[in-house]
Amino acid sequence: MNETNHIYDEKKEQKFYAMLFWIFELSMLLITGSFVYAAFVAISTLIAKRGLSVMAYTPEVILSLVYLYGAYVGWQRFKKARWLSGVGVVMGVSSLVIVLLWVHLSKMV
Repeated sequence: MNETNHIYDEKKEQKFYAMLFWIFELSMLLITGSFVYAAFVAISTLIAKRGLSVMAYTPEVILSLVYLYGAYVGWQRFKKARWLSGVGVVMGVSSLVIVLLWVHLSKMV
């Protein structure tokens, strides 16, 4: 019998985990992106109703960049085989961005 089919292959496992991480990161991007988009829509409505300046968009833009940087840091940690740390960074930055968007919108309304 050919027993080579059951040999552990670390490269295949790494590729599988990388694919799972990318699916996770894409889903977190969609969740956070929907909150950022909703905040942009809310701010555009406030600009139209209250005559605010375009500077009202500044926190949304900054938080979008913070999320992208956090996703990059999470990917770098994942590549260094610090998988749980990479997932934690992405989830932590995503929740921080969502909470800060909520705080900003609550102060605007």
